[in-house]
Amino acid sequence: MTSSFPRLLFCCLLGTSLSAQAVAVPDDSVQQISVRALRNPVTLPYAPFYAAAAAFEQQHWHAPQARLRFQVTLTHAGVDAKDKTLRLIGDTIDIAIPFDANGEFELPISAPALSDRAVLELNRKAGPTKVGFSVNDPGEPGWTMGKARLMCQVLHAYLQSDMLFAAMHETGARCASFDYRVGVNTGSVVLQDGSRRAELRASAAIVTFPTGDQSWPDQTRLTFLDTSGVPAVTQ
Repeated sequence: MTSSFPRLLFCCLLGTSLSAQAVAVPDDSVQQISVRALRNPVTLPYAPFYAAAAAFEQQHWHAPQARLRFQVTLTHAGVDAKDKTLRLIGDTIDIAIPFDANGEFELPISAPALSDRAVLELNRKAGPTKVGFSVNDPGEPGWTMGKARLMCQVLHAYLQSDMLFAAMHETGARCASFDYRVGVNTGSVVLQDGSRRAELRASAAIVTFPTGDQSWPDQTRLTFLDTSGVPAVTQ
């Protein structure tokens, strides 16, 4: 992982596969030209993003100051990272979506866009893609159990939306635990709530957070340790 903020990446295969990531936001006129001129651009259905953003709002109380950011990353070779733009497009909707300095973006929760079967369109030719998101709080950059619970809810909502969008409200039962992939140098994660402490060992680069165990409050601190037991600088 490259940040102290909770972050999750997962692969998507939709149609002819997908692509994206961005570092700059040109003016709107350039966005219009570059998007419209490209044949076979990256397109991603809006519905899974809507489901994830809606779940975030519904479960936001786990980490009230946290913010949700999405990321779409091109994984094939030879991709130019300059001047990428993103739009939310449907039959009656065309909205520019700005990237922040980290190449991440926020999305509106828009029922009209959902009804319109809108898509996110990137001004790059379609190719293999990773879609990810981060749940972070600039005022509290570390991990907490509340953020882990929020991440779990967002992930399940995103993945379930294509199969059964109406089942979003059931995601809580599916977050009794949360398997999180960590870096290869991570040995364990320590849970700390006051004087209570527990250590979760990583297995095959996976740590399973007990997100369904309410005896660990949302404020529980999660500290990542490397294989020698030293707190990790980044995670």
